[in-house]
Amino acid sequence: MAMAGLIIPSLVALVLLTVPGVIATLASGVRGPFALFLSPIISVSLFAISAILVSLAGLRWNAYTAWLPIAAILLLLLLVRLGGNFVRRWFARRRSAAAAVPDLASSAEAAPTLPAAAPAAPATPGEGWQLRPLAALAAATFVSLLLWTLHLHQVLRVPGAISQTFDNIYHLSALRYILDSGQASSLHMGSLGTGNSVLAFYPAAWHDIASQVALLTGCSVPVATNALAFAVASWAWLCSLFALIWVTTSRSTAIILATGVLSASFANFPLELLDFGVLYPNMLGIAIVGQLAALTYLLFRGKYGDYMPLSSVLALGLLGGIGLGLSHPNAILLFTILALAILLGVCVHALARAFRGGARRVGAALGWVVLVAVAIAAANFLWETARPPFDGWQWLPYQSTPQAFGELVLHAGYYYQPAWLLAVLSWVGLVCALRSSRQRWFVFAALALGYLYILASAGPNDEHRFFLIWPWYSDPARFAAQMPLATAPLALIGFDATCRAVNARLSALNPRLGETLPALVTSLALVLALGYGTQTSRHLVEGVNRAEVNYRLDDHSQLLSADEMRVLEDVERLTPKDAVIITDPWNGSSLAYALTGRKTTTLAPLYTLSPEMQLLSQHLADLKHDERVCPALDRLHARYVLAFGDPEINGSEHDWPGLDWLQISSGFKVISRHGDAALLEITGCK
Repeated sequence: MAMAGLIIPSLVALVLLTVPGVIATLASGVRGPFALFLSPIISVSLFAISAILVSLAGLRWNAYTAWLPIAAILLLLLLVRLGGNFVRRWFARRRSAAAAVPDLASSAEAAPTLPAAAPAAPATPGEGWQLRPLAALAAATFVSLLLWTLHLHQVLRVPGAISQTFDNIYHLSALRYILDSGQASSLHMGSLGTGNSVLAFYPAAWHDIASQVALLTGCSVPVATNALAFAVASWAWLCSLFALIWVTTSRSTAIILATGVLSASFANFPLELLDFGVLYPNMLGIAIVGQLAALTYLLFRGKYGDYMPLSSVLALGLLGGIGLGLSHPNAILLFTILALAILLGVCVHALARAFRGGARRVGAALGWVVLVAVAIAAANFLWETARPPFDGWQWLPYQSTPQAFGELVLHAGYYYQPAWLLAVLSWVGLVCALRSSRQRWFVFAALALGYLYILASAGPNDEHRFFLIWPWYSDPARFAAQMPLATAPLALIGFDATCRAVNARLSALNPRLGETLPALVTSLALVLALGYGTQTSRHLVEGVNRAEVNYRLDDHSQLLSADEMRVLEDVERLTPKDAVIITDPWNGSSLAYALTGRKTTTLAPLYTLSPEMQLLSQHLADLKHDERVCPALDRLHARYVLAFGDPEINGSEHDWPGLDWLQISSGFKVISRHGDAALLEITGCK
């Protein structure tokens, strides 16, 4: 039971991603399972907004204060719903009163009649909690949780495993900072990784929720991080697929169960973002954006009335959009692509209806054309403004256009093995979606996202490429990770079509058996075949193995070696709690802050060095001969240094001679050494 320590934190993470959001959606009047499907994005929004409001109120972020703004927002949502109901009833009474005005010319001759009974409201697909789909949803959720448990057990091996990657130094340090300082606002988190107060904003929704996991369970920073990663991969992403399929496709038991399987079958997402980067905020944004897209689909198609009142659509949409931006700004751009695809799908449908005649249809089609044009102009403005500052560095294209296209066709983006079964199902689904007005927008979304991936990995390095993909740092891996947002629903549509075709064929061959029993047996058999085909594929198996390498702790780990980790374990035991430790942000020693709570002079790569650290990075080893060193140490209150040496993360090289050869320099005492890594006490200034 090596992973038993992750169970309770993971359960808490699942609760945090679900309960606040469910309360909010139910308070807003959302009916049926759709209230559950929207819960992750609303929960993320509530915590991210709460962190900002708690900070503005001058309060400390903890397990109690986080719920004060959340309670206020929940009350506001309820008031919006009640206000919307009041307005609707008021207009309904006005219409009824107008219709009830008697015709005086004929009232004298009219015989009195009893009012007719109002017709029963037709059952709508969004209402109620029907037993069969609810049981299928529970089974699919169990499948997703089980598969992700198996995947992450193989990737992590131990509950506190850390990703041996560049970005993880910042993410773990940011979480420790929240726990220590009680400040979790996205408006101030940006300066943590750079030391530059100008860059104040950083999307901290991930860190806000992870901090709540740590506060509620008392687990370590890495365990809280891994628990939230499990909850986002196994539940938040699943809810996005549920939401998209629920409003666009059938609700058969087979497709619901298949959703649980396919949520854990794409190596490009969420697995890739646990491997590459590691990109936790991107992972969160992509996992929840599908829920906002499903809500937008209902709005543009005019189908929201089956699920909730219009006032609730607008309120939850606004709330979800804020949370999406606080997860990661480029998730807003990703949502813009999906929203444009939905608009285009509705517009194409309206134009097709207009060609069949009718002035009213032509007018509606022209209105949708204008709306699409306005949306494109708004998207162009958004692309201009919602982008990180250019620092001269970006990912460059690395392959040819035919190679990039082949990767898209085979679901093998960014060096993954082809996913043959997923590719076949996606192409079947694409053909089916093209013929469906409800599903056609998935094709448009796949084309747009695929074009951006080709542009990032194989396009000419010109201004057009820079304009479109710089918000993602021109990174092909991020675009490959976004593809399942379109290809997973297409694969599910293809699976649904396959089930229907097989069941129809079997019913024709055996008419005496009826339709229900063969359909059930065949559907379950196809779901099992889907599970076996995807979970044993080289695409997924090698994807899991690739991620496992980045969480492996041994003598060859690229961020922290096994010896360096042993030294960090000694730091907590051998140094006082108020110790300040000199660290090099590029060789993993800065993780002492995240893993032990001891203050360090640097927190992450790209950190802006203070004047004292600039001096020490060049002259600390000359402590006995340079009279400037001890005063600099005094100003930093630093009396310890971690000597990890080379190599640096991602093959970086920094000329910091002041941090070299410290173990043999005069004025330093070794208090912990494992291999070439050591913790030194600075004794030369006493």
